[in-house]
Amino acid sequence: MTRFTLEPLTEADGAFRLAVYRATIKPSIDALFGWDNATQSALVLDQLRSRTHAAIVVEGQRVGVLQVEQSVDALALSQIEILPEFQGRGIGTAVVEALIARSDREGKPLTLHVFNSNTSARRMYERLGFVVSGEVEHGVEMRYWPVQPA
Repeated sequence: MTRFTLEPLTEADGAFRLAVYRATIKPSIDALFGWDNATQSALVLDQLRSRTHAAIVVEGQRVGVLQVEQSVDALALSQIEILPEFQGRGIGTAVVEALIARSDREGKPLTLHVFNSNTSARRMYERLGFVVSGEVEHGVEMRYWPVQPA
């Protein structure tokens, strides 16, 4: 399994966050709505204010971004973005497997949304035990149900 750590992101990390967002999400946003740099930059800075984003770090190098939100009864994988040059190395799988382990420990379902156009991510989530639980605009909601203790 790929080893990774997480580093909290702040507003000072806006350039890194925007670079990852642009490299990973821009094609989908462009196809759906059209990409506007000013709008997307403002969105990224606003997201960082929530203090729920972290850099995914492998061997001392920032390779992506993760956002997980927690409520009383669920965990939500809001964003996972791996820079293209680091994709296909098992990093995303390792991060999601760690979240699944957390879901099992806490007894909370883990939810996410995936764009219809992101078929490779959807296949990975299905392989890891997620099932489609609903439709959302431009995609589906998927859910992992935690393993119940015997």
